[in-house]
Amino acid sequence: MGDVYLGGCGCDPRGGGWVPSMNNASRGAGASGVTGAPEAVAAVLPEEVAEHPAVQRALGGWRRWEAGAPLTAALVTVNVLAFVAQVLTHGGLMAFGMKSNEAIAAGQLYRLVTPIFLHGGVGHLLVNSYALWQVGPLVERVSGRDRYLALYLASGVAGNVASFALSANPSVGASGAIFGVLGGLTVFLYRHQDMLPKGDTMFSTVWQLAALNLLMGSAGGRVDNWGHVGGLIGGIATAYLLGPSFEPQTGFLGRASMVDNPPINEIMSAVREARWPQLRGPHLPVRFERGSTWGVRRSEDGRGSEIARKGNAPAPAAPPRPVKAVSKAMKRRKEMLGED
Repeated sequence: MGDVYLGGCGCDPRGGGWVPSMNNASRGAGASGVTGAPEAVAAVLPEEVAEHPAVQRALGGWRRWEAGAPLTAALVTVNVLAFVAQVLTHGGLMAFGMKSNEAIAAGQLYRLVTPIFLHGGVGHLLVNSYALWQVGPLVERVSGRDRYLALYLASGVAGNVASFALSANPSVGASGAIFGVLGGLTVFLYRHQDMLPKGDTMFSTVWQLAALNLLMGSAGGRVDNWGHVGGLIGGIATAYLLGPSFEPQTGFLGRASMVDNPPINEIMSAVREARWPQLRGPHLPVRFERGSTWGVRRSEDGRGSEIARKGNAPAPAAPPRPVKAVSKAMKRRKEMLGED
């Protein structure tokens, strides 16, 4: 197996970088147990490093930070625990999950996902964890957890696809996904630069930061820069489609509000209109109750409501009540009232 190229700057386990021994990895993960990413990091660090006051302060801040951005904390935790598993398996997990063009071409498509959570050394892991720590919480707060997770995974896969197509070297690392998160933040700032204080300045700063990191990756000899480029493009595309994309709107009694209307909404509306053309109108989507073929939609002029079916047949009119039944009902009523 050839050299493993990194998805970001860091140490290669076969290129002189430090790899913790089994004794270091097992320290603190036995009787006390590894309960989170800070504890897992302390477990794999050398004892003299883990007990340094600066490291202890950083780990304490990490624990406090976990409460404010739970999904980012969970992603960092998964990366750290995956690295611990790499150490415990003596590189077996690395061989199983790294991006390998030959294995992917042979049908092991899971290798487009698993490299996102693997790293080539402690330095590689720390650099990527720190980068995600810096940009992830903000994107998580403005996007919401579901979109943030979709952005992270889609960017990582896009980076591995680009690396598979344009680089023959095996690689691992979360930096493609992190570049995608940075691309998602860039899209958010570009869309809302008129709404945010100094939004244009923030957009320029983030974009220049992404470009600078790409240039630094090009200068490095053991960095998979195609994975960075693919992740950045994938993140930009995902954030463009999924949003958020806030638009000002005047609500009830003239009160201003913000509506999140990303392009994916228009795409889904077009799909629904193509599927049910009789429901075409300005107020889609139509929500049908489970087990029912009926729904209510706005009329074409946006006023009033009318009944629509999923099929093309018009709604049947209610059958008239039989005259004989009406006569019998009236006769019984007169008898009860004693009327002639």
